[in-house]
Amino acid sequence: MLVGIQIIGVLFGLGLLYITFTNYKRKAFGKQEYFFWSVAWLLFIAITLFPDSLTFILKPLAIIRVFDLMTILALMFLVAITFHNYLVVKKSHNKVERLVRKLALKKK
Repeated sequence: MLVGIQIIGVLFGLGLLYITFTNYKRKAFGKQEYFFWSVAWLLFIAITLFPDSLTFILKPLAIIRVFDLMTILALMFLVAITFHNYLVVKKSHNKVERLVRKLALKKK
């Protein structure tokens, strides 16, 4: 029997799966990005529906609940995404800075 939070989780996952699909159709995502995010949302839905399927991971890691594991994984994912975004912004900043310097020297 589904618990209320599982229903919310499944609806959330389906909504993000739909958003991923529409962005792919609008060509905002490439095939690799579409595949990555689709698999991520399908895994999220599967874990939401069958949280006990992860119990074999819990004991070796000394984690008590599946929710704790999901929280740890979510924080790790957010840190990785934040770091990736920082690198992309830094790279773009450096490109813009080089371009501005080049244009400034041309105007002299």
